[in-house]
Amino acid sequence: MKKLFWSFFVRGYRKIKCAIRRKFTSLRRFYALRKDEYLHSIRTFIHPPLGQRGERAAERFLKKQHWTVLARNFAAAHGEIDLVMKDGRTVVFVEVKTRKQAHFLQGKYSRFDLKKQRHIYYTSQTFLKRFRLRGVSCRYDLVTILWPDTRKKPVIHHYRNAFLFEKLFPK
Repeated sequence: MKKLFWSFFVRGYRKIKCAIRRKFTSLRRFYALRKDEYLHSIRTFIHPPLGQRGERAAERFLKKQHWTVLARNFAAAHGEIDLVMKDGRTVVFVEVKTRKQAHFLQGKYSRFDLKKQRHIYYTSQTFLKRFRLRGVSCRYDLVTILWPDTRKKPVIHHYRNAFLFEKLFPK
C-alpha cells in the first residue's frame, strides 16, 4: 500500500513540477515579449520613424505659413490623410512623403499614384461629411521631404493643388 501511495505521490509531484515549469516558461516568454515591446516603444519615442518625423516637420513648416491644424492622421474606411489643415477659409488635405534619398521622391517610386489620390479624395469626403463641412472649399496638397542621414534639417517642397481631377475621374 505504501508503495502504491508513493508512486502516485511521485507521479503527481512530477506533473505539478512540469506544469509549474511550463507556466514559468510561458510567463518568462510573456515578460520577455513585454520587455521587447517596452524597449521598442522607448526607442520609437526617442527616435521616431522617418514618416512621423516628416509629418511633424511638414506640420511645423505649414504652421509657419499661419495654417491651423484640424486633424492629424485622419483615418476612414478608404485610407488615411496625414494632415488636415485650414488655410484661411480653405480646408487643405495634405499628404506627406518623406524619403532619405532624392530619387525615391520622383517618378514611379514616389508612391503618389492615381489609386492613392482616389483614396485620399474619398477619405477627405468622409472627413467633410463627418464634421459637416460639405459646403467648404477644399484643396489637396503634397509635401515632399528629403531627409538624408547626413543632414539635421530636411529639405521640404510644398506642392499646392497636387491632384489632377481630370485623371482621377475620367469621363
